[in-house]
Amino acid sequence: MPTIQQTHSPLESQDAPRCRTSGSRHGAHRPILLVHGFASSAAMLAPLARHLSRTLRRRVIRVQLSAGRDDLRRSAAALQRVLSLHAAHPDFEHADIVAHSMGGLTATYLLKKLDRGRHVRSVVTLGTPHRGAPLAGLGVLLLGALSRALWQMVPGSGLLRELRQLDAPRGSRIVSIAGTSDWLVPNRFSRLDATPAHRNLSLPGLSHCALLVARAALDRVAEELAWRPAACRLAKADSLELAA
Repeated sequence: MPTIQQTHSPLESQDAPRCRTSGSRHGAHRPILLVHGFASSAAMLAPLARHLSRTLRRRVIRVQLSAGRDDLRRSAAALQRVLSLHAAHPDFEHADIVAHSMGGLTATYLLKKLDRGRHVRSVVTLGTPHRGAPLAGLGVLLLGALSRALWQMVPGSGLLRELRQLDAPRGSRIVSIAGTSDWLVPNRFSRLDATPAHRNLSLPGLSHCALLVARAALDRVAEELAWRPAACRLAKADSLELAA
């Protein structure tokens, strides 16, 4: 059973997801779950959590999952268990997920395959290799025996093909935010296929890690979380270049 707790330690067990909460009770029925990337931790999400809590006045939960050792499908199942705990809240309305890098693949799998829009409204990804990461192949040569997730981030992997074939559930959407100076996940590798439920955004001058701390990125995430399904049905799946 996943554990939810408030803690100051950045190191948490990879066998069960743990969570840290920011914000007040206001909006607790519409939680925002934050998911970290490869070789990272929930501690890296603190600036984003504080910004979203202050800006949106919603409950923000930083979830600690496997840092890359596990199959991303297994990580998605662990994230779903955390989601289920919050969905049991008597005033639960919906949840949104914001995920960095590899975590965006986990969140996308949760929405498209496991949750199917029952609880999740939006997934916003930051520097996520939706089309794979060019350096993942090198990572496999060095750490492939220790990391199943690295294999799944190689362009053309079975998981990436599965995610591209799955449709986003009706009433939900996925937003990919990329940085033009991200050399770990170059812009074209973070792009989602053009569908009404997908949205691609590009932030000039931001690197892979800057997507978690730059004000332009934090503000953009907050704006995307203000989305409503009715507006999405009228919007086109497009790619925008935004001023930092």
